[in-house]
Amino acid sequence: MNKIFEAKSVDGEEFVLYQLRLLEDNFCYILAQNGVCVCVDPGESDIVRSFVEEQGLELEAILLTHFHTDHVAGSTELKGESKVPIVGPKHKELAFLDQEVMEGDELSLGPFAMEIIHAPGHTMEHLMYYFPELKLLFCGDVLFLGGCGKMFEGNEHHYFHSFEKMKKLPGDTILLVGHDYNKKNIDFLQHLTPSFSEKDMAETDTHHTLKKELAINPFLASKSPTAFLELYQARDAFRSGLRPEDPPKGNNPLETPR
Repeated sequence: MNKIFEAKSVDGEEFVLYQLRLLEDNFCYILAQNGVCVCVDPGESDIVRSFVEEQGLELEAILLTHFHTDHVAGSTELKGESKVPIVGPKHKELAFLDQEVMEGDELSLGPFAMEIIHAPGHTMEHLMYYFPELKLLFCGDVLFLGGCGKMFEGNEHHYFHSFEKMKKLPGDTILLVGHDYNKKNIDFLQHLTPSFSEKDMAETDTHHTLKKELAINPFLASKSPTAFLELYQARDAFRSGLRPEDPPKGNNPLETPR
């Protein structure tokens, strides 16, 4: 468990955000205020339930970014017999939802107010949850620190426009990603820019601001869908062991002296 955020709300109440590691490399989040909490992407239930009980919290809602099992498998067990709503995007694999939400919805659950952002690319129905008062964005698998998710569905146009939505948020927005893929993302960034170092991103990082991520993440900084796709294909080739000699140029924020 990692406490990564504390802030005062407008009415003086303290919000606390916890990041829990589940399964092999998943992140699950617990956002708490005044004894109640929301949980984002519980890929398993036992760790989350134990944590909530240990902290003396009452679960207010469960938020799901997309339908993949490693993000939703703990939802129904965590809910149990309670009336806690499970909230997420419309999808045939999420028939157990209590509330379907879509882009443009403004959702209030207890003390928590959030905006829904549709972010297709990884999956077509993928959502991000933005808490404007706290400047927190739960990204799911759209973005990882120094990288991006796989395009299981959709295409480079979907992905690029999802990132464009993200880039319109305030620079001090905290990006909360769905997995710890730092090591392999650092490896690819060092391939793109040999001078890339631990000063730019550490393997122990668990979250970045949008401003920080724009400075190091060439996928997020892509200027066009074509540029995004070139990077994506170069990354796939690199991880397949092909090691292309000439990685894409002109699309890398680390090429610009800072």
